[in-house]
Amino acid sequence: RAFVFDSVGSFGEAAAVATGSAQKLLAPVLDSLSPRRFAGHGEAVPKFADPSAARAALLAAFRAAAKRDVTVGDALDLTLVTREGVSRERVSLLEGS
Repeated sequence: RAFVFDSVGSFGEAAAVATGSAQKLLAPVLDSLSPRRFAGHGEAVPKFADPSAARAALLAAFRAAAKRDVTVGDALDLTLVTREGVSRERVSLLEGS
């Protein structure tokens, strides 16, 4: 599941979230890379096999967006939250990195 927070303190939860300058690029890529299962309310929720599959999908989406929109930047601060804990890393979005 994805959580989004905005600058005025609002937050929400969604199947996949894309914000910022590359939102129009990221949203369809995330939708296409996210496996689906259906929750009780008919809402589609991504369900990845494991955290590494979620990480790979996110990196693919951000690398695709970074190629098309320079304002995405050249690195992604990625935080994965699992039952085992929280991991944080900065990942390069540049080719060959």
